[in-house]
Amino acid sequence: MSEVCKLNIGNFNESERWLLIHGKGAKIVKMRISKLATSYIKEYLKIRPGIRTKDSPMFIKSGRGCTNSNAAQGDRITVAAIQYLVEQISSQLNFHKHVTPHTLRHTAATLMLENNVSIKKVQRHLRHSSIQTTARYLHILDNKEAASEAILGGI
Repeated sequence: MSEVCKLNIGNFNESERWLLIHGKGAKIVKMRISKLATSYIKEYLKIRPGIRTKDSPMFIKSGRGCTNSNAAQGDRITVAAIQYLVEQISSQLNFHKHVTPHTLRHTAATLMLENNVSIKKVQRHLRHSSIQTTARYLHILDNKEAASEAILGGI
């Protein structure tokens, strides 16, 4: 999540559909994004309050703990603010499970693997340095498949 907090407007390339991510250990990664994500970012930037230069934070604080003057200056969003937003939205949607940003990351990785995206691509997307870290998601898929077979075995 810290990578999202570090994004500046200049890290977004709409025409080529990528974000320049500043990761751990001074790693800089050009991450391709979908057409849908590109359109959402484009629409967000149209309504984003405050100063909008290439060096301005892409995502800024608003609402709780932020005055209008802070928003005008473009205070960078924090990890805690993202966690709070995810909790609020999941509560409003009446999810019966506690949802965190990590839950969303985990869900995205699992869905990619379920839809036959290669484990190497998932590894790159999650920015795991080790394939073994990504391989943990395969065990979850194996467990889901075993549970499905157990249920369907009686049919």
